[in-house]
Amino acid sequence: DVDHLYGCLQTGGNHWVEYHVDLKMEKIDCYDPIFGEVTLESEQRILNSFKPLTHMIPAMLSAHISANIRPISRKKFSFRRRSKRYTPQNTQIGDCGVYSLKFVECLALGVTFDGISDNNIQGLRMKMAAEILDEGGNVVTDQMMAK
Repeated sequence: DVDHLYGCLQTGGNHWVEYHVDLKMEKIDCYDPIFGEVTLESEQRILNSFKPLTHMIPAMLSAHISANIRPISRKKFSFRRRSKRYTPQNTQIGDCGVYSLKFVECLALGVTFDGISDNNIQGLRMKMAAEILDEGGNVVTDQMMAK
């Protein structure tokens, strides 16, 4: 019943990117908020980060889904790094994780990345933190209030 997977992946050091797996099309798209200057080294770093997923996802599907629902296949998924014209770019240091999480949210909801920029990323970070705190409850404050 699932056709799409979304996630964030650390691609070395402290850099995060978003990825979208289309299970029907057998492909993985990478959305990088800090595309920077495209060099052979930067492209290889991204490719090396995603290579295990291109092999692991089809293997997991074959191992866990009945062959009458999905034919067993060890063919690796294709990979594409979306160009920066598709992805808002983060010029400040330290915000690629927030950008990547917002990319996941937008793709899952089927909306554009319009409005995600360095100008409002701190507000988006605070909103995201408040939503996480609200969902998980404030256990520390609740425990302190009980004392």
